[in-house]
Amino acid sequence: MARIFNIIRQRMLKENRFSRYFLYAIGEIVLVVIGILIAVQINDWNEIRKIKLSNDTQLRKMVVELEANIARMELLATNRSGRMSYGFPSLEEAVANCDSLLRLTFIGLSEADIPFVKNARFFGGQSSLNLQQDVFLYDRHALLREAGQFVDARATMTTGTKVPRTPSGDELRAIAEQAAAFLGDRQVRNGLQLALGGNYGLLRHCREMHGHINRLIERIDADIQSHR
Repeated sequence: MARIFNIIRQRMLKENRFSRYFLYAIGEIVLVVIGILIAVQINDWNEIRKIKLSNDTQLRKMVVELEANIARMELLATNRSGRMSYGFPSLEEAVANCDSLLRLTFIGLSEADIPFVKNARFFGGQSSLNLQQDVFLYDRHALLREAGQFVDARATMTTGTKVPRTPSGDELRAIAEQAAAFLGDRQVRNGLQLALGGNYGLLRHCREMHGHINRLIERIDADIQSHR
């Protein structure tokens, strides 16, 4: 192609057709410029396509991380998978237990309530999110929980596992008195109110964040679809 253009150029110069040669030169320049612009445009399209692919990859990674965060919040809020660590209850369970314990501080304690009072878990979430690490409240409830563990010492030593035994009437009355004293303590009541507020606040924030993250994932998915 370049050889043909050179032949045409030389012929025009020999025939002294300068005006036509000038027009030819301008046309050749225009063709070169157009070729450069097309090449630049193709390069830009390729760069844009690479950027979109990279963005889509990063967006998909973001969706995976957001979904993992949803799973973590679901674990903290409900613990339906049963994988909560360190024996902490879910926030829903902690809220319900705090509310029930506070209700008992007002309506009074019956014998049927004693197992619940002993074993109720009201410090919701994992340790990193637990806002109610009230030493007094925790220690008082731990003493009550330990006092309510009636174990057959001989059978436990023989088998190597904890073997429960039936408590005597005096032991039941003693644990009932301790449970009543626990619920009747004003500091315990205040601590339970603090725990209830903290657990409920965390639960509400988890649910709000769950909704926000779901909406963000929907927008990211729509953005990825628009790039196809």
